[in-house]
Amino acid sequence: MDDAGLTTVRAACPRTQWVPDGARASCIGCAKAFYLLRRRHHCRVCGDIVCGRCRRTVYLLNTTSNVGHACPGCASAPEMEAMTRSMERPPATKALGATTWGDLQVAATECAICIEPYRDVRELVAQLPCKHVFHTRCIDPWLAGHDACPLCRRHVSLRLEVMRQYLSF
Repeated sequence: MDDAGLTTVRAACPRTQWVPDGARASCIGCAKAFYLLRRRHHCRVCGDIVCGRCRRTVYLLNTTSNVGHACPGCASAPEMEAMTRSMERPPATKALGATTWGDLQVAATECAICIEPYRDVRELVAQLPCKHVFHTRCIDPWLAGHDACPLCRRHVSLRLEVMRQYLSF
């Protein structure tokens, strides 16, 4: 449940994209170190690792159990989370540079976040440094709460992308 007492509905992250146990020495929610009595739990939405006290219950769309645990960021209401984070920093596509689907030469035909095809050559998309492409309306909220590509999990440094914009001639 989130702070308003509502249970959030989310899509589950495949186990292949989970953060390895050894990659986190502490909880991403409270920053307390893991040890024998503070165990690691994977967020079923983003794959990151939290402790038992920080995990929240969510309904999952694409699993057989339909219920799982998530980190506080993934369990909160998406609209409130996106609104809060948008006040903290500008949209990721400002740093990455949004372009139209027709201007890119890539093989992907659909956005991996919303699973909708790119229909119009004038549709705004953003290409991450790893070359994966997403609708700007899909990748902005994702990058507001994550610092990696939703497909390959490669780290996305938005500060570096902003610097490249200013240093490019």
